[in-house]
Amino acid sequence: MNFEDRFYTFINQIFGDVNVREIYMEIHPNETYALEVEEDDEDGFHHVARNLKTGEKICSKQSRIQHTRIDKNDVLCQSYSLYKVFSAIPLTKYKVQKQYALINMYRSILKDDVFIGKLNEEILGNTENAGLWKIFRKNVPTRQNVSMKKETLLKNVHRVLDDWEQFGYNYFIGNGK
Repeated sequence: MNFEDRFYTFINQIFGDVNVREIYMEIHPNETYALEVEEDDEDGFHHVARNLKTGEKICSKQSRIQHTRIDKNDVLCQSYSLYKVFSAIPLTKYKVQKQYALINMYRSILKDDVFIGKLNEEILGNTENAGLWKIFRKNVPTRQNVSMKKETLLKNVHRVLDDWEQFGYNYFIGNGK
């Protein structure tokens, strides 16, 4: 599997899952921001944060954090919205540093034993979720399920984060080369 397929499978799909995001918010309640998903004509759906005090929608495209016309593979809206509730520090506009901030966010989340425990208890350990997540292969239909075994899943997520840090950030910048 190439980086793109592994990223979609183990980062976008999992951390974009409404139930995973609800678990995170339950463990780390945020009085200022909530996570939402809205329909988007361009992408089908789009992850945003909402300021609970003002009602303002914080959209990565509108705030110019995400530039899909310039960075054609920047499909990180779910990461950007999660980062908004994760950190009080705004994301930098510098492309590589922005990628590293997201990687570090995910590493911090994965070090959270309470989060991992609830993820395992509510999603991974539930046999009804056996086919919840699929292995992504661009332009190739697949029925292969993501392993719901906690150790296997975490190993795969960490591998994607390592590759993202070493070279994968290039995928999200410019034309992805």
